[in-house]
Amino acid sequence: MGESFLISLREGVEISLIVAILLTYLNRVGRRDAFAAVWVGVGVAALACFALAAVFLHLIGGFTGRAEMATEAIVSIAAAGMLTFMIFWMRRHSRTLRSSLQEGLGRAAAHSFAAMALFAGIAVLREGIETALLLVGAERETGDTSLGFLAGGVAGLAVACGIGVMVYHGSRRVDLRRFFSATAFLLILFAAGMVGKAAHELREFTGAEGGWASPVWDVTTPLFSTSWFADFLGGMFGWSPAPETVRVIAYVAYLVPVLALYFGDAVLQRRARPHATAPLVPSR
Repeated sequence: MGESFLISLREGVEISLIVAILLTYLNRVGRRDAFAAVWVGVGVAALACFALAAVFLHLIGGFTGRAEMATEAIVSIAAAGMLTFMIFWMRRHSRTLRSSLQEGLGRAAAHSFAAMALFAGIAVLREGIETALLLVGAERETGDTSLGFLAGGVAGLAVACGIGVMVYHGSRRVDLRRFFSATAFLLILFAAGMVGKAAHELREFTGAEGGWASPVWDVTTPLFSTSWFADFLGGMFGWSPAPETVRVIAYVAYLVPVLALYFGDAVLQRRARPHATAPLVPSR
C-alpha cells in the first residue's frame, strides 16, 4: 500500500500541477469558457492510462516459470529506469514548466476547442502513462494484488488532487520544491529495491549459484522477517531478511551513484542560484 500511495502521490501532484497551470492561465486571460476543453483532454488521457495499465497487467500476468522470471526482471528494470528519468527530468524542467505549458495552450486556444483538449490531454498523458506503468511495476515487484494496494493508489491521487486545488487557488503553504525533493529521495530508494529485485530474478533465471546466491545476512527476528512491517519495508525499500549477494550489490550499485548525482547536482544548482527558492506554483 505504501509504495502505491507514494507513486500515485508524486505522479498525481505533477499531473495536478500541470492542470492547475493550464486552468490558471485560462483564468488569467479571461477564457474560463475553455476550462471544459482542459477537463475533456484530462479525462480522455486518464481513461487511456487506465486501459493501458489493465492491458499490461493482463499480458504479463499470464507468464509462468522462466518466462515469468525474465518478465519480472524486465519490468523492474524498466520501472526503475523510468522512475530515475522522471525524477531528474522534473528537477531539470520545473523552472520552465509553467511558461512552456502556457505558451502551448495559448497557441492551441487560438485554434479550437479540440486543439485545447488535445494539448491538455497530451500534457497529462505522459505523466499518466508513467503513473500506470510504475504502479504496474510496483505491483509486480511487491507481488501485492490486494485491495490495500489499490486503496493506496487511490489515496495518493486524492491527496494529490487536494494539493492541486490548493496550488490553483494560490496557496503559498504548498512548498512543492521541498515536496519533490523529499519524494525523490523515497522514490530513489524504491527504485533501488526494484533494481535489486531485477538482479534476484535474473539470478534465478540464469540458475547462477555459489557466491552470487549466498545470503549477505539472515535476519530471523519476526519484526524484520515475517511481520507486516517487514512486508512494508520490502515493498517500499526493497528490504529482504536474507538477500543474496547479487541483490545487495545491484542495490548499492544503483543507490549510491544516483543519490550522489541527484543531491550533489541539487547543491550545485542552489549555489549557482542562491536566491531561487520560491515554490513552484502557477502565477496568477
